[in-house]
Amino acid sequence: MITRRHILVSAAVGVLAPRLGFAQEAYPSRPVTIIVPVAPGGLADIITRAAAERLSARSKQSFIVDYVVGVGGSKGNQDVANAAPDGYTLALTTEALLLVNPHLYKNVRYKAEDFEPVGILAELPLLLLVPKNHPAKNLADFVSMAKAKPGSMSYGSSGAGTMPHLVGHQFAKAAGISLVHIPYKSGAGSVTDLIAGRLDLLAAGVPLVAGSIGPDGPLRPIAVAGPERIASLPDVPTVAEAGVAGFNLRSPWWGLVAPRGTPRDIIDRLNGWLALDAMTEDEKQKLISTKLEPKFIGSAEMGDVIRSEAPVWKAVIEEMGLSL
Repeated sequence: MITRRHILVSAAVGVLAPRLGFAQEAYPSRPVTIIVPVAPGGLADIITRAAAERLSARSKQSFIVDYVVGVGGSKGNQDVANAAPDGYTLALTTEALLLVNPHLYKNVRYKAEDFEPVGILAELPLLLLVPKNHPAKNLADFVSMAKAKPGSMSYGSSGAGTMPHLVGHQFAKAAGISLVHIPYKSGAGSVTDLIAGRLDLLAAGVPLVAGSIGPDGPLRPIAVAGPERIASLPDVPTVAEAGVAGFNLRSPWWGLVAPRGTPRDIIDRLNGWLALDAMTEDEKQKLISTKLEPKFIGSAEMGDVIRSEAPVWKAVIEEMGLSL
């Protein structure tokens, strides 16, 4: 017997059928956009395009790189936080954009919890550098000189609130020294003045200074501002190895995130396509040529990194009293 209940159930199944079909649709069935929050041409662009090529090749679908610039790089991340959680809009983010800027910029409205971590694509260990003719021959010398004349030595950065600024501050705090911070409009400007001897110290990534730190270069690295030595510079000790305890910062990183609520199976697919063991030798060499070491840290571990580092950077910004 056909009852009214049967009719209602049949009608409900008929209404839901197209939606169920859509939910089970293979991902990705159309192009995916990766938003890069900085202008094209830099390391972020290279890292994102390398990831997009890997994703496109393995998924058999286009991953399109789009550039959304503004608010110290935060506008692109905000757009992704507001996007539909369907896996078709991703963002390149950094430690600074995700964990620092929400506490640094008054008009940044997102927070780390507004995203699903996809994976860390690359890390950029920072070097602590001095001019080649600087009297400090190593980190211990530098600390001793700074302690002997508090406030007489300087360090540069690419601007207030940037990672070189924060790292320089944290190094000085751990070492128990007082350094004068001099912000520049760009990393290149700070490198130029370090070479000229107008700065005593600078925290900078290897790609920015690669041409200046060889045997005949005008700069000398005295420590790695991270937990591990750099493979291409095996003789340069970490800050901790050089005798400064309490400096426990992780190297700055670039990673991919999706809007909060993006289905787990989509995140897992992206992880599989990005896995380091799935990279070809050509893909690895593209990153090595930029002085970056090929790396991929999956979604779960990236989530752990975010949860452990978020309170650290919040406390640093509050302690420094920074607000932009």
